[in-house]
Amino acid sequence: MMRSTKTSTFTKLLLCISFSIAAINVFFVHSTKNISHFMQNVDQQQHIDVDSTQENQRIKPVETTDIPVETKHVQETSKQVKNIEQQQKEEKNYDQQLEDTLQHLPSANTAFHTGIMIAGLCNQYMKFIGLMFLSFMEKRDEIIEESFTWKDTYGTNEYVSHKMLFDVVHWNTFYPTLPRFASFESYQEAHPDTNLQSEIKTIDIGKNETFNYDKVSYNVPPEKKLFENVMIPEPIGRHPMQAKNKYKEFVRTQEKSNVTKYLPRQYEMYKTILKSAWRPHPYLQQIINEIIHSLENDGENTTESGYMTLHLRVEPDMGRENARICTQYRMMNVTQIMQQIYQQFPEKPVNSVLIVFSRALMEAEAQRTNVKDEIHTLNAYNLQVINKLIQKGMWGGSVKVVEAGSDIVENSSNGFYKRYSNIAGSIVNFFLAVQSKIFIGTQISTYSTLVMNSRLFRENLQNYFYVPEGLKWMTPSIDSKPHWFQC
Repeated sequence: MMRSTKTSTFTKLLLCISFSIAAINVFFVHSTKNISHFMQNVDQQQHIDVDSTQENQRIKPVETTDIPVETKHVQETSKQVKNIEQQQKEEKNYDQQLEDTLQHLPSANTAFHTGIMIAGLCNQYMKFIGLMFLSFMEKRDEIIEESFTWKDTYGTNEYVSHKMLFDVVHWNTFYPTLPRFASFESYQEAHPDTNLQSEIKTIDIGKNETFNYDKVSYNVPPEKKLFENVMIPEPIGRHPMQAKNKYKEFVRTQEKSNVTKYLPRQYEMYKTILKSAWRPHPYLQQIINEIIHSLENDGENTTESGYMTLHLRVEPDMGRENARICTQYRMMNVTQIMQQIYQQFPEKPVNSVLIVFSRALMEAEAQRTNVKDEIHTLNAYNLQVINKLIQKGMWGGSVKVVEAGSDIVENSSNGFYKRYSNIAGSIVNFFLAVQSKIFIGTQISTYSTLVMNSRLFRENLQNYFYVPEGLKWMTPSIDSKPHWFQC
């Protein structure tokens, strides 16, 4: 959910989102029993990375019209029934498509990813891209879907199935440019001698509902070693950082050399992933579409349209833990950042502004009583400025400011996404930024970097980084080089 103090069509549309989500859930609760092979619960250490999760704010009641209560109730009920039927049909279609696309290809060279994911969404995303590079380099064109899971690091600290967060049906259409995903069940049918084994796990998703999934792993006898003996399928990801290192090697080559000459296939894969292949699960995509509609159409009558995403990486951890890193690019004062935006855009360029930051980190710092250093003081000031922006808007109040967060997922009646609202909310926030009219961020953030590079390949060129000298236009043309994150 978003934060805004104005009673507007935005809040009304958010109520519509709630009805849409409830409609999806009617089918989803019954269909989850047929979805298997969910996630690996592997306990590993965490690594701090800010991924935009915020607090809740109650939606104001929608104003009534002059339609008689009885007539209005019948109309709304009829509309909701039609929405439910449509959502059920779409969910059934996608579930069938998912089952079909996850069938193992007999001609494929299949691999099982042995690595694990840590940190926030963007750090995991970089490793995911690196795994695709690694698969190509080792001549593997199919990956067991259950072997790749995303970590809900700052929520449940559990691992979540790739197919429940992202659109695998869409992804597999890019085969053979990109490795495809296949289910363990379909692979096992073709290879009864597989070294993989599955174990049924059950999680509680609330309201007396459970979700069953297969935890798949290698069954390796004591006398054998995973990477030294023949395994069916072959393992991939020998070292924990192997995939991440492949990503780093690629972006370094892209910055310093002719990447299309030295790594042409990796470049084609990278461009394909960022441009279109990597997209959210249809359930999350619907939430994104509804929010975009409200952001683009809410507000005063104006010739301007669309929305701006502003990534404020001003949380106290950036000031303390990374105080000596990339100081020449660092800006921590929100007022100074706002002054740069007004200088670049004297007239309002959009209908609304979406602010991405970690309120939880900033408010936790503000509540500390044993610290009174410069970072603590600046954090309290920045929090006041942000709250005022959300309350009063920008450009003299003509542009509303809303706060990104995972609340719209957390408040969902869908038990699965409600449980994993942190990682799911981060995905929603990421793609809201990718699809905005204007993006303003900082080059000392992996989030800003990946958003900007994704927008570049989608030909969304209004991308700026705030630096001490002012706003820097990073992508003036489609031929601009993707940003190389070095901080």
